Amino acid sequence: MGGLFEGCTAAGWNPIGATPWNCSDTPAHPGCLSSSVYPDCAAINDDPLFTGSSGEYYIDPDGDVATIAPYQVHCDMVTAGGGWTLAGIISSGDGIASATGCPSNIHWDYSDGNWTNTATLAPGVFTTTEDHKYASWSNVPYTDMLIEETVAGVLGYKAWAVGANSSLSGMFGGGCSTLASTPLASGGTISSDNAAIYTNVLKRNCTCDLVNNDDVCRLWGNSPTNPDGQLVNGGWGLGIDGDTGACSWDSEARPSRGGWTNQYYPSAVHYTGGHMWSSTHEDVGDFAARIYVR
Repeated sequence: MGGLFEGCTAAGWNPIGATPWNCSDTPAHPGCLSSSVYPDCAAINDDPLFTGSSGEYYIDPDGDVATIAPYQVHCDMVTAGGGWTLAGIISSGDGIASATGCPSNIHWDYSDGNWTNTATLAPGVFTTTEDHKYASWSNVPYTDMLIEETVAGVLGYKAWAVGANSSLSGMFGGGCSTLASTPLASGGTISSDNAAIYTNVLKRNCTCDLVNNDDVCRLWGNSPTNPDGQLVNGGWGLGIDGDTGACSWDSEARPSRGGWTNQYYPSAVHYTGGHMWSSTHEDVGDFAARIYVR
């Protein structure tokens, strides 16, 4: 019997013998265009005809062009099995990582709406030198999370299975809870200069200051002491309200070596850090966290 039989892939029906694709060799493929039929990066990665690597691709999360038009995202196709859709970037490179008061250019402190609303922030650009939030934050369902952190040019990452969620914006709208206790994978260099990946436990929207109990973090590990063995007066993590109910001491990110005590943290291009119980501010270098879902 002649002709080609069809086989089902993650992206739909493809004829057996169809041409393998990637956006370099086959730029007219739907995954490379705004006519994409892939709901997320995992579906692209699972396509047996896909031969590409990490980069920018188009996805259509709901499969309905009239409701959510396909849009471009960055896909990590290598780390921890690949198929990760980038949802947001928290960076010190845009000139501010923390401050007293409520400056409008802190995009990722605890009280900022980026964690829970559907707005985007500088979408279509995927560099880590400024803050970004993509449509994938609000409309890509997921079961796994990957956090990649780069501190002074050094990369570390952890991935967790966190259960079924319809979106990150919906997930961060909930109360304090433990998302996961054991990572699926980790790699690179992880040290006390990291914010949300230093410990294996990952929590959302929880108190992260175990001395005064007046700091809350959007993403935080579960360790009662910092690496110096001191109780943490001032929590570490991503998305921090340094004094609950006020804007003072807010941070987009703080390393696990951090703690407030008698330190003052000025607005600076560097990651807001500091050594516990020290009397001086101790920057650990430029920082960027990339939050992915799968």
